Amino acid sequence: MKDLDDTLLSIESKSELIVRVGRALQKGENRIKLYLLQVNNPEFCKFMMESIVAKIRVREFKKQIIEEAKIQGIDCVLELDKMRLRVKIGGSLGTVYLDDELIHACSEIYVEPLKGQYTAQNDLLVRVIFGEIVES
Repeated sequence: MKDLDDTLLSIESKSELIVRVGRALQKGENRIKLYLLQVNNPEFCKFMMESIVAKIRVREFKKQIIEEAKIQGIDCVLELDKMRLRVKIGGSLGTVYLDDELIHACSEIYVEPLKGQYTAQNDLLVRVIFGEIVES
C-alpha cells in the first residue's frame, strides 16, 4: 500500500498489515512510551506501557501511571513519593522531572522506583558530592 486510499485487495499476498488499536491524538496530546528502570535488576530496563498525555504536571502523571500499572497487572511496586521520572534519550538517562513541572513533548520516559522518598534536594546532594554538573 503506497497511498492511504488503497484498498486491502491491492496488498501483495506476503505483505504484513499491522493494525494498532487506539485513538487519534487530539491537539496538544503526545503519545509517550514508559520504560521501567530497575537499577539492581538483571533486566534493568523493560517496556512498561504507553500513555497519552496533554499538559499535565508530573505528580498527576505519576498518579496516572500507578493506576494504569495496577489495572494492567504490571509486576512492580510503585509509590507516588518513591518514584522518579526521567527522559529517555536513546539508551541513556536524561533529565529528571520534578513534581511541579509540566510533561513536555518527549516520546520516551523512564519510570524509576526508589527505595526512599524522592525529593529534588536528594538529586542535588548527589551532584554536589560527586562534583557533576548535570542539568535536570
